[in-house]
Amino acid sequence: MQRPFIAFHALLALAWTSCRPVHPALQDPPPEVTLGTVRMQYFRGSQVSAVGSAERLTYHRHSADFVATNARMRFPGHADASRPTPAQGLELRAPEVRGNLAAKQATGLGGVWLKSSSGLTGQTERAHFDGVTMEARGTEPVRIEGPGYRLDASAFALDLHAETLDFENASTLLKRAP
Repeated sequence: MQRPFIAFHALLALAWTSCRPVHPALQDPPPEVTLGTVRMQYFRGSQVSAVGSAERLTYHRHSADFVATNARMRFPGHADASRPTPAQGLELRAPEVRGNLAAKQATGLGGVWLKSSSGLTGQTERAHFDGVTMEARGTEPVRIEGPGYRLDASAFALDLHAETLDFENASTLLKRAP
């Protein structure tokens, strides 16, 4: 009589567990969202601090990871022109940007290019932006060109709060006037 009792309870337990929903961690993540020709605005408080676009943006809802292709970001000037920031008038471009929206982290890949409103340009293969600390860093060689000079360095660090730009192993070439 003990055997049928155990078999009945085992069958009941099996039936009960099969009717319960699968734990969310064991389910497949929801499908990703892919958008084409995306225009975006980045707000800090109530002010727009950057505007951008991407040819294509893929967003993974379960992790907040994203991949943007042919991405472009511009940091427009503000109404208070008496205190310009280093990023004011700065334009950044990258063939690919990978990041996490929730963590406010992004890495530009495949040739990151920048241009300032003063005509300064820069190029590096890869750069990482931390939106929490407002710092950008790169450990790949970087080249900066401006009116009358060119600077090559092995790495860079840009702190937008402190308004500093540091280079490692930098060498400068001064161009001659024509």
